[in-house]
Amino acid sequence: MRRFEAEKASGIENTMLWYGINKFNLTVDNAINMLNSIEVYACKCYDTTSSHKAAVKALTSIDDVNNYNYKTGYPDKVNL
Repeated sequence: MRRFEAEKASGIENTMLWYGINKFNLTVDNAINMLNSIEVYACKCYDTTSSHKAAVKALTSIDDVNNYNYKTGYPDKVNL
Protein backbone atom coordinates (compact mmCIF):
# COMPACT_ATOMS: atom_id res chain seq x y z
CA MET A 1 0.00 0.00 0.00
CA ARG A 2 2.82 2.37 0.86
CA ARG A 3 4.25 2.00 -2.64
CA PHE A 4 0.97 2.94 -4.29
CA GLU A 5 0.39 5.87 -1.94
CA ALA A 6 3.89 7.13 -2.72
CA GLU A 7 3.33 6.73 -6.44
CA LYS A 8 0.03 8.59 -6.23
CA ALA A 9 1.60 11.41 -4.19
CA SER A 10 4.32 11.65 -6.85
CA GLY A 11 1.76 12.06 -9.60
CA ILE A 12 2.28 8.59 -11.07
CA GLU A 13 -0.96 7.32 -12.56
CA ASN A 14 -0.05 3.78 -13.64
CA THR A 15 1.71 1.00 -11.78
CA MET A 16 2.16 -2.75 -11.89
CA LEU A 17 1.62 -5.78 -9.73
CA TRP A 18 3.53 -9.01 -10.09
CA TYR A 19 2.15 -12.47 -9.50
CA GLY A 20 4.98 -14.91 -10.05
CA ILE A 21 6.21 -14.16 -13.55
CA ASN A 22 3.00 -12.39 -14.57
CA LYS A 23 2.89 -8.61 -14.63
CA PHE A 24 -0.39 -6.73 -14.34
CA ASN A 25 -0.53 -3.09 -15.39
CA LEU A 26 -3.18 -1.00 -13.68
CA THR A 27 -3.85 2.47 -12.42
CA VAL A 28 -2.55 3.44 -9.01
CA ASP A 29 -6.13 4.14 -7.92
CA ASN A 30 -7.19 0.62 -8.94
CA ALA A 31 -4.23 -0.88 -7.07
CA ILE A 32 -5.18 1.04 -3.92
CA ASN A 33 -8.83 -0.02 -4.28
CA MET A 34 -7.79 -3.65 -4.71
CA LEU A 35 -5.65 -3.60 -1.59
CA ASN A 36 -8.43 -1.91 0.37
CA SER A 37 -10.84 -4.63 -0.74
CA ILE A 38 -8.40 -7.33 0.37
CA GLU A 39 -7.90 -5.62 3.74
CA VAL A 40 -11.65 -5.36 4.38
CA TYR A 41 -12.10 -9.01 3.37
CA ALA A 42 -9.29 -10.09 5.71
CA CYS A 43 -10.78 -8.11 8.60
CA LYS A 44 -14.21 -9.68 8.06
CA CYS A 45 -12.64 -13.15 7.98
CA TYR A 46 -10.69 -12.44 11.17
CA ASP A 47 -13.82 -11.17 12.93
CA THR A 48 -15.80 -14.25 11.85
CA THR A 49 -13.05 -16.59 13.03
CA SER A 50 -12.87 -14.79 16.37
CA SER A 51 -16.63 -15.09 16.73
CA HIS A 52 -16.46 -18.83 16.04
CA LYS A 53 -13.66 -19.27 18.57
CA ALA A 54 -15.70 -17.50 21.24
CA ALA A 55 -18.79 -19.55 20.39
CA VAL A 56 -16.88 -22.84 20.58
CA LYS A 57 -15.36 -21.89 23.93
CA ALA A 58 -18.88 -21.32 25.27
CA LEU A 59 -20.08 -24.79 24.25
CA THR A 60 -20.49 -27.23 27.08
CA SER A 61 -20.63 -30.68 25.49
CA ILE A 62 -18.61 -32.72 23.07
CA ASP A 63 -21.70 -33.19 20.91
CA ASP A 64 -22.21 -29.43 20.69
CA VAL A 65 -18.58 -28.98 19.64
CA ASN A 66 -18.79 -31.79 17.08
CA ASN A 67 -21.99 -30.36 15.61
CA TYR A 68 -20.81 -26.74 15.50
CA ASN A 69 -20.61 -25.38 11.95
CA TYR A 70 -17.48 -23.24 11.88
CA LYS A 71 -17.81 -22.58 8.14
CA THR A 72 -20.75 -20.18 8.37
CA GLY A 73 -20.64 -16.40 8.32
CA TYR A 74 -17.55 -15.87 6.19
CA PRO A 75 -17.71 -13.22 3.47
CA ASP A 76 -17.64 -14.06 -0.20
CA LYS A 77 -14.13 -14.11 -1.62
CA VAL A 78 -12.88 -10.86 -3.06
CA ASN A 79 -13.35 -10.64 -6.80
CA LEU A 80 -10.40 -8.79 -8.27
